[in-house]
Amino acid sequence: MKNKNLMIGLICLVVLVVVFFMTTKSQKPEEQQKFEIITIGNGFRPSWSPDGKKLAFMQQDSLCILSADGKGDIKKIARLEPPVFEWMSDSELVIWQNRYLSSGGKRPREEQKIEVVNVNGKKTLVQEQLIDKQEKTYVTLGYPFVLNDGTVGYYKNHYKPEGMTRFFKIIKEGKLEPEQAKKQLLVFINPPPEGGIRLESVDGSKGNQISTERKFLNPQLSPDGKKILVMEELDFDTTDLAIIYLDSNKVTNLNVSCAEVSPGVFARGAFSLAKWSPDSKQILDTWYIREIYEGEMVPVDLYLINAEDGTKKRITHTSEIHENRPEWSPDGTRIVCGTLDGKVLVIRIK
Repeated sequence: MKNKNLMIGLICLVVLVVVFFMTTKSQKPEEQQKFEIITIGNGFRPSWSPDGKKLAFMQQDSLCILSADGKGDIKKIARLEPPVFEWMSDSELVIWQNRYLSSGGKRPREEQKIEVVNVNGKKTLVQEQLIDKQEKTYVTLGYPFVLNDGTVGYYKNHYKPEGMTRFFKIIKEGKLEPEQAKKQLLVFINPPPEGGIRLESVDGSKGNQISTERKFLNPQLSPDGKKILVMEELDFDTTDLAIIYLDSNKVTNLNVSCAEVSPGVFARGAFSLAKWSPDSKQILDTWYIREIYEGEMVPVDLYLINAEDGTKKRITHTSEIHENRPEWSPDGTRIVCGTLDGKVLVIRIK
């Protein structure tokens, strides 16, 4: 009888083992997302070309071009200080320059220029302006920027005793006709004492006040134009990210703070450099945190945040590398960023 019970027990055990093996074999193993990180060169402030095949970045005071896979030689195409540039097309960039002219005993003046430079270094002047800010009226040139439809332009600012007026100048047309392009919305922080967030069309013809009650900073309109990403200052050393939905003015906090920082970094206070993904579904997040012992602002690890439910994935987990100024590739599959020690990294996330 004992031998019979033992045999039955052994048979049951074998059956259980076989069932367990077949079950685990049929189940798909849990996938752990891997992020491929490659160092492609030295520099800072990297930026993708519209086709995602090239990177522009700065090396000291030189604007440089390199293939996005890090292969080939680095081309230095322009001396540029300060480092203000935007891609206009796959082969051209628009740059902004400002220099102070020697006074020679006269009043100090500035010279501002906006130029287009191609990837081989050939320049074309767009606008040049001589500025004497001690005059009652003078004109300045704003930074060039790219609208959602691909229109590239800048503001020409006219200062007069009765106030400032500005006019948007198009350098390169995008998908929309010029008058339609100027109706696209931009988001601003109102200066004190008014405060709050303001939506305004490029030409200033229409606007909308969003919020004055909560302390929002660094607003960014999503590429689909339906929501605004903001950093909210909750108290002296606590911040969070939030999304404002424009169809309802509803505010959803993502409960993401600088509390999760690189190992060994002790922080108080932070500033987020979060960026919308091209499809407006994810947020690329990094924080500048203030180290308690050093007192300096230091960028820390990168995260991906789902804009719908706030779930977060850490892309980098490094105490020795501080990632800086991350930017999405146009197709949303890669990220480029700089580091404090002057490296340019490309991170493949899909």
